[in-house]
Amino acid sequence: MVVTLWAICHFEEFKQGVAAAIARDAVENFLGVSALVIRGLLDAKIVEAIACREGLVLANDLMVQHFRLVSDNVNVIRGIKEGEMTVDGYIIREIKVITV
Repeated sequence: MVVTLWAICHFEEFKQGVAAAIARDAVENFLGVSALVIRGLLDAKIVEAIACREGLVLANDLMVQHFRLVSDNVNVIRGIKEGEMTVDGYIIREIKVITV
């Protein structure tokens, strides 16, 4: 069974971002969620990269071996696939270590 991990970021008026990951199975049953509130960080790419990392940590917590990670930030996905070292490079590097 393949689990879909949705990486989501949201920004609040109070200068904080929320990075979250939601896990659902093939028939959309809820499996789990992980979320972080990050105060003072409003860079969408970094918060989305953190949400992707949270998705991978959630997959590990749920002992999921086959999953797909979904994000609407093409730059973060490109960074994960190609190993780009940009502002979010340390988070991308951590994602690569987790997925090995």
